[in-house]
Amino acid sequence: MSDFALIIFFATFFCWWLLNLIFERFLNLSPIILPKKVVQEKDEMISKQQNKELFIHMRSSKSLDAEGNFRIQTKPALHYVKCVVSLLLTIIGLSPFFSDFPLIDYKRLFVDLDPTAIKLPFVQAAAATLLSWYFFETIMLSQYYKIQWSVIIHHWLTSIAALLVLLGFFTPAAIMYGIFMVALPFPVSFIMGFRTQFGDRFPKEINKAHSIISIYYKILLAMCISFELLLLWNGVNKEVHSMVYICAIIFCCIVWCYDDLKLAKSLKEASVRNYEDLDFIKLKEEYNNELKKKNN
Repeated sequence: MSDFALIIFFATFFCWWLLNLIFERFLNLSPIILPKKVVQEKDEMISKQQNKELFIHMRSSKSLDAEGNFRIQTKPALHYVKCVVSLLLTIIGLSPFFSDFPLIDYKRLFVDLDPTAIKLPFVQAAAATLLSWYFFETIMLSQYYKIQWSVIIHHWLTSIAALLVLLGFFTPAAIMYGIFMVALPFPVSFIMGFRTQFGDRFPKEINKAHSIISIYYKILLAMCISFELLLLWNGVNKEVHSMVYICAIIFCCIVWCYDDLKLAKSLKEASVRNYEDLDFIKLKEEYNNELKKKNN
């Protein structure tokens, strides 16, 4: 790993921590923690009153509160930080287009399959940025709830791929995946943070946004799979990749796509949820008031 990549890794890791701190402490985006029964009671009440179900994207932590109940936790700040990360990766990926020969670097990477292209500054910077983000996100998510195994495997495979790039291994398939499924989907992270923060205020707009972003994300996934297959076919024709590399990339793509398909499905489902019926902040205030009455 070069000194340049090492500096980028630690600098960006500090930036993610600082951004998350600013969002949570100064922009009122700290995680909202509620007992699961509070949300379930709201669910049942609305179902009886309005004869409809309340569909809200939420997760139960595997840790328990003082009364032994599972908890619901929201994390808008982390979604916004992830949006910043994706935008930064997009800018890094576009940086070669501002040079005198904009397509040369990408041609070396994906057409000529030149192993020395892995040392290009923008490739090293992108890999270091991605590695620092997945390390930070895994640490932060583990504080909120027990992470699903598919997410853990997805994140660790992506981190290992980024680390291999930093160590000089020629892995163009990993770079291709990073472009399509980590950098370009920045609207996904933004809308996920926005719906958590303002879901009850702009429910119809958020539903429409999810419909559009769901289509956008599926297009990116289809393009990613297509280009990955073309990349492998090009590598086989040029006899650049070994059978071990091809099998490893196919395995990684299957795991990555499995988790990405789950996200695409959740985006589609989010387009029909009734966000107007649930205000986490209001529920939190009501719950705290009930606790004060019980204590008094």
